Amino acid sequence: MTGEVDHGKSTIAGRLLHDTGSLTEGKIEELKEICERRGGGQEWSFLLDAFQDERNLAITIDTTQVRFKTAKRGYVLIDAPGHLEFLRNMFSGATEADAAVLVINAERGLQEQTRRHAHVLSLVGITQVIVAVNKMDAVGYNQEIFEKIAAEISKTLVPFAIVPISARHGEMIVSRGENMAWYQGPVLTEAFDALTVSAMLAGEPLRFSVQDVYRDHGRRILVGRVESGILKSGDELMFAPYGQMAKVESIAVWPDDPQKIEAHAGESIGIILDREILAERGAIASHADNAPALSHVLKAKIFRLRPAPFISDESLTARMGTSSFTVKTLSAIGEDMLSELTLRAETLQPVDFNQKIVLFSDAEAVGAGIVLGAGEYTGASDSKGQVFWFTGLSGAGKTTIAKAVEKELLGRGCKVHVLDGDELRRTISADLGFSPEDREENIRRASAIAARMAASGTIVIAAFISPSRAGRKHAREAAKGWFHEIYIKADLATCEKRDPKGLYKKARAGKITDFTGIDSPYELPEKPDLVVDTQNGDIEEGVQAVLRFIEERAMTPGIYGQDRFRAIK
Repeated sequence: MTGEVDHGKSTIAGRLLHDTGSLTEGKIEELKEICERRGGGQEWSFLLDAFQDERNLAITIDTTQVRFKTAKRGYVLIDAPGHLEFLRNMFSGATEADAAVLVINAERGLQEQTRRHAHVLSLVGITQVIVAVNKMDAVGYNQEIFEKIAAEISKTLVPFAIVPISARHGEMIVSRGENMAWYQGPVLTEAFDALTVSAMLAGEPLRFSVQDVYRDHGRRILVGRVESGILKSGDELMFAPYGQMAKVESIAVWPDDPQKIEAHAGESIGIILDREILAERGAIASHADNAPALSHVLKAKIFRLRPAPFISDESLTARMGTSSFTVKTLSAIGEDMLSELTLRAETLQPVDFNQKIVLFSDAEAVGAGIVLGAGEYTGASDSKGQVFWFTGLSGAGKTTIAKAVEKELLGRGCKVHVLDGDELRRTISADLGFSPEDREENIRRASAIAARMAASGTIVIAAFISPSRAGRKHAREAAKGWFHEIYIKADLATCEKRDPKGLYKKARAGKITDFTGIDSPYELPEKPDLVVDTQNGDIEEGVQAVLRFIEERAMTPGIYGQDRFRAIK
C-alpha cells in the first residue's frame, strides 16, 4: 500500500486489522492508552507506526508488514512510506508485492508524488492496482470530487478498482456505511478478494524460488515460494543455474497435509526430492522444457533512488527474488530518474522477462525495476553457444589456458564463461568425493550446466580432468552437437614435475587417495577434436591454438560495439 505522505495509508491498514478481526487480544486497549496519553482522538495509524518518530511526525518511515484475513483468504499488507525522502523504502515494498493499493487524499487530489508512485508500481510489474480515495468525510462525501480524482488517475494507470473510503470512520473498508449510497462498487476488502494475481500467474511457466533448505527427521526439504505456474508431486524439475534434475516426491506444508499434491502461484511450500542435489538459496526450479534463460548479461529498466546517475564499470549488488549477486554496469543510459542499464553478473543467473530487480551499493538500495532481456553482448565479434571441453591430467595447463582464452574473448566482447573443475568442487559438487561414482556424478552435473549455458548463447570453456571416456561421452551427448573435446596433453612425469598445487606430492605421500594418474586411472581421449601439447610446446602457443579453433567453430563476423539482447518471453 502506497501513496503520498499523510494520505492515510497507515490509518487504512489499522482499520483493516480492526474491522477484519485480525488484531491480537489487548491491542485495542493498548491503542486507547497510547492515544489518551497523547491527548488526541483514536489514531488507527498507531497500530502500524512502530517508531516513536513516526508517531511524533505522523508519517511512516519504514515499510511495515501486517497480516489480516477476509472470509475468502489471507493477506500480507506492506505499508510503505509516501514521502519523497523515503521513496527507496516504498520501492522495497513494491518489489515484494503481487498487487497494490494506491491511496489518494480526497482533499488534496492527485499530486505529482502520487503519479510518481503509480509509475513505480508499473515499473516493478504490478499490474493490478486498487485506488483508495481516502478522507471522503473531509470533503463532505462529495461524489463529484471522487469522480474527478477517478478520471485523473485513470489517465496515469488502469485501476483494478477505485473505491471511495473514510478510513477514520471505517466506511467502505469492510462495511459500506451510510454516507456514500451513490457508490455501488465493491468495498475495499471486496476489491481485495476479487484480485486474480495468483490465477493469472498459474498459467505462466513454473518458477519455484528456493529460500532455504531444512532438515526434518532425515528429510531434506527445499523451502520456497511458487512464483508462477503450478508445481505438482511427481514433477521432474530442473534447478537453475546448476542444471541439476530431480523429481518431486512430495510437497510439505505447515500444518502438515498428506493430501497436498500440488501448489499454485503465490504459495509458500517445501518440496522433498527423490535424490539429494546441491540447490541453495537463490536457485530457481522449473520444468526443463520451459526453463528461464541463463546469462551473465542482462538489461534492466531501473528507477534511480539516489541523486548520482549510474556510470559504466560501477560495481553493485543485485537482488532478484532470493538471489543476491555482484554485477558491473557495462552501459548506463537514462534521463531524470529512469535508467536503462546493461549489467554483467559475476555468476551465471536464471533470468525472466519482467523479473523484478533491486540494486544496492554499500547495502543501500540505489535503484529498482524490471529485467528487459537476457544479454547476448557482442563487441568486435558475434558468437554462438558451444562447449569446448578441456580434458587432461592435473597440471597439464587446462585452467591456465582456459583463463587466458576467456580473457581474450571477453576483450572482443564475446559471451564466454570458464567452467572450472576446482570451482565446481567448492560449490555445487561440494557433497561429492573422488570415488569413480562421485567423479561421474560431478561430470554429469558439469555437463548439464555447460549444455544449458551453451543453449543460452555462451561460449563455455569447461576445464575438467574428466578421466573416463564414458564421462566425456556423456558431456558430448548433453551438449547436443555443440561439443568439442580438447585434449591438453602432458604426460604424468611432466605434470608431476610441475605440480603447481602440490597435489602429486600429497598423493605420493598417501595424504590424497583416488588421485588421477597415481592411484586412479586416466583414459586417454581416442579421437579428440583438438590436441594442445603443453609438454613440448609453451602455454601461449596452446592459447593461440585454442583461440583459432574457437574462432572457426563459434564465431562469425559481427557488428562492432553493439549490445544485442534476446527478449525473454
